[in-house]
Amino acid sequence: MQMERNHSSAASLFEGKIYVAGGLEDEHIASSRWTEVFDIETQTWGYVRNPCIFEWSDEFRSKPYVVKSLILEGKLYLFGDSPAVYNPEDGRWWEVIREERYSMSWGVKSCHCVVDDVLFYWDKKVFQWYDRKVSSWKELKGLEGLPDFRDREGCKMVDFGGKIAFFWSECLPRKRPPHTMIWCVEITLERRDGDEFWGKVEWFDFVLRAHPSCSSFDVLSVSV
Repeated sequence: MQMERNHSSAASLFEGKIYVAGGLEDEHIASSRWTEVFDIETQTWGYVRNPCIFEWSDEFRSKPYVVKSLILEGKLYLFGDSPAVYNPEDGRWWEVIREERYSMSWGVKSCHCVVDDVLFYWDKKVFQWYDRKVSSWKELKGLEGLPDFRDREGCKMVDFGGKIAFFWSECLPRKRPPHTMIWCVEITLERRDGDEFWGKVEWFDFVLRAHPSCSSFDVLSVSV
């Protein structure tokens, strides 16, 4: 990257390019270097016009400038104070429509992922998916045999070849030796009647034994 960025940035891969936004000092919120793109084929960095999704103020700001991003239906979405969507084909930004602005923003603030152009998220009680036809969230049905991880923090989910791979951690300080277990459940998805999604638990098990100081982790799905 051409700019040094911190953990409040966001990155998304789309058609051979990595888009990186945010993570700069507050005074650079409106900078022309706020958004970068890396071309994997040419191994070069460039800049994308700043969509200015945050409201800059010299006064005290109660919330940090944390960016969330995702790729949906061939477009890059960035979420902040005023979510914006980018079309790589013509290089234009525009605001997310009002009906989707708050509902989609709510989902991406939680544990979420996109599978086959459908946005899913875990709200600490149930899995939900976003129906863009009616601009609302709907519950993912089925899921018999799903383990109980409602009280777990730091959950992550990722598209795993058209399925959801959901990860969570379990700290075991009283075990000898103390350790943290990273668990995974694989969920297959089926669309029914056009406006319902059903999930089936394929398997779940622990996949990593980590040091007890491990308080956070990240996941990434790759093709080899």
